Amino acid sequence: MARWCAGLLVYARSLPIATLVDMRLETDTLAIEVPTQWARSSSSSILLLSERVGRIISAVRAGDVVRLYPSQWKGSTPKAICRDRIRRVLSEAEVARITGTHDAWDAVGIGLVALGRCGRGLV
Repeated sequence: MARWCAGLLVYARSLPIATLVDMRLETDTLAIEVPTQWARSSSSSILLLSERVGRIISAVRAGDVVRLYPSQWKGSTPKAICRDRIRRVLSEAEVARITGTHDAWDAVGIGLVALGRCGRGLV
């Protein structure tokens, strides 16, 4: 999850879905990744992920929901390269606010694209 204020990153961290649902967040805009079936992914994992996305969308009171497919925000860019590109876009203070796993970095990347601070492939 990443929280933004006036286009700047406030914080980003990895949270369990149950925690996100229990937080009862309110926001102007929720930007979320749409689960996508890849050749190596099982249909059951995509169904589980889709159910989780639905729970988040239902739990967060958002004025607008922006749904981004991986191809829209990161393309086929590997995680390590995504992280490097995110670091180049953010200020040092914003980078310091990111804690957790790759999921937190993904949330920041999705937010950067949704906010228009960078484009597809995080460039």
